[in-house]
Amino acid sequence: MEFRNRIKKEMTEGIVRAILDDAGYRVIGSGIENVVRELACLSALEYAGLDFPKAMRTLPDLTVMDREQRCKYLVEIKYRGGWSSQLLREIEAQARLYQEIVLVYLNGNPVLNGNIEPSASSYLRCCRLRINPETEVYEAELNHYNELCWLPVDDIGDHAGQWWSLQLMQRVFPLLEQRKEDNTLVSAINALRGILGPA
Repeated sequence: MEFRNRIKKEMTEGIVRAILDDAGYRVIGSGIENVVRELACLSALEYAGLDFPKAMRTLPDLTVMDREQRCKYLVEIKYRGGWSSQLLREIEAQARLYQEIVLVYLNGNPVLNGNIEPSASSYLRCCRLRINPETEVYEAELNHYNELCWLPVDDIGDHAGQWWSLQLMQRVFPLLEQRKEDNTLVSAINALRGILGPA
């Protein structure tokens, strides 16, 4: 992996982990890079040559649970320099393997409305992705006309409205709502602004 991209990946995962830790979730690094730390020094070609089983290669970045371990989330974290629904398609194999995962998407260059100051949710949004148990269709849970609903990923386009239909992190991780008064998400995004830049 190119060094600049490695830095962006590490920073993005670190900031999401810090946000969730701060809200009181138990956060466990579960991606293959956390399990086999020696992979960090390999090029993409060398990594591909290791031929790890698909289950290992597609481990989500984090396993997140509430303190009582009643709720569990398998979380994949991605940073991109803009919105593209193609990213949802890129992680379909993970959804197929685990049946449901949460994508946390950090958009380094979101489309903003006029001169309005961007909020944390302008940069950081998420959605659940699943394989519909009845139809086997790959779906994303999005805000559609102010209601959450499952839509086929193949129907999701690249226009800015689709970015805004991804959910606020507080909707998927409700403990974050309790930290709202501390502006945890705002602080996290302010720490990243200007450092990451477009992908």
